[in-house]
Amino acid sequence: MATFHGGINWFEQERYYEMIGGFYLYDTKSEDYQIKIVNKNNVVTKEQNDFIIHSEKYFLQSDPTNDVLAFGNFSGIDMPIAWTRNYGQGRVFYTALAHTVEELFSEESLEMILNGIDWYAEKII
Repeated sequence: MATFHGGINWFEQERYYEMIGGFYLYDTKSEDYQIKIVNKNNVVTKEQNDFIIHSEKYFLQSDPTNDVLAFGNFSGIDMPIAWTRNYGQGRVFYTALAHTVEELFSEESLEMILNGIDWYAEKII
């Protein structure tokens, strides 16, 4: 499964949260903030650098078993905003990025999402 932004709060079921590796707490209005790439060993983010994005700040509860790829720096608080995880025999990629079409098609967001889809799909192809 590969999903982004609101995909984390689409269903209000514990099994879904378990599969996706976290759940939505709340968000704030859109503003500029830094995305810090923290895992260069994962193929999803290995060629990405930190960047600034204008987006909602999504506050999430992230499962400690997730392979966190990036944090959003929310006024000094590092919030996981992208991760991969294994679930059963499958794989899950999630990022909180891409609230708007402009964000989705920003170079950095699109690169992360497409790499996440490639990572996920490699297991099923």
